[in-house]
Amino acid sequence: MKRSACIDALYGEIPFLDRFRAAKEDGFDAVEFWGWTDKDLKAVKSAAQDAGIPICGFNGDAELSLIDPADRFAEAEGFIRCISYADQ
Repeated sequence: MKRSACIDALYGEIPFLDRFRAAKEDGFDAVEFWGWTDKDLKAVKSAAQDAGIPICGFNGDAELSLIDPADRFAEAEGFIRCISYADQ
């Protein structure tokens, strides 16, 4: 079994980019975080690579509802945007 640390919920006492190394040092196999729109993705990628830990997931739809039909198209568009940023 592999373990992933949600570095938005864990390690709040240290700067975000330092959380990748902290998760690796604590024995996690990967990291995840909630939003990406407020982050420098090049710096995030570099921090993960430097720590030697992969990013297994993130989302970008905190302002939307997965169960509200009115958000259906915005949710789909957000999913496509997440995929394009995940490729970076």
